[in-house]
Amino acid sequence: PEVVKLHKQVEVYKNEARALRLQIDAQKPERLVELQGSLKIRGEEESKLKDEIKTLKMVMARQERELKITKDLDAEYGKKMELLVGDIQVSKEESRRTKEKLELSEKANKSRQAIEEQLRSRAEKAEKKVRTLDTRLKDLRA
Repeated sequence: PEVVKLHKQVEVYKNEARALRLQIDAQKPERLVELQGSLKIRGEEESKLKDEIKTLKMVMARQERELKITKDLDAEYGKKMELLVGDIQVSKEESRRTKEKLELSEKANKSRQAIEEQLRSRAEKAEKKVRTLDTRLKDLRA
């Protein structure tokens, strides 16, 4: 508490010293003109800084909007990429299944062809036997 009181007293003395300096300076006309000039310059600088702050705020707002748009586009692109990857995986799976079906179909076709070939050869053998038997039968009749 005492330290706080001392700090307050120091502030009061500083303010009094400033006020006295201003009074002394005010009694000197050239110093008064100088102070008015510096106040005018400070006012102009403050105005410029305020304008610059407004400009920077507008630029920041624009950049934030662009950043949000970019994030939205990135999110949309990510979703599309996920869908595309999913479609590719589905296509690969369908392609694999189609290949398996084709291989099974080719095996079945080869098997059918082998069976047909066996049946043809049996039929030819049977026809030969029939012809042979026909010729024997004709020979026996004659």
